Amino acid sequence: MSGYTSLTDQLQEERAEQQRQINDLRQQLTERDARIAELSAYRTADQAEIVRLRAIVLSLGGQP
Repeated sequence: MSGYTSLTDQLQEERAEQQRQINDLRQQLTERDARIAELSAYRTADQAEIVRLRAIVLSLGGQP
């Protein structure tokens, strides 16, 4: 019976460790997704600025 209890305890510890690893990976994914969203917002702002500057160049008679 003690062998069964020992095996059960070991399996529970392994499962808990795997759950911690899953939680860590989920946190990393959440952080990565937030960074991607941040970079996407920067890209959108950069594209809007490029359009604005091209319009200024054109209004001044230049070629963008």
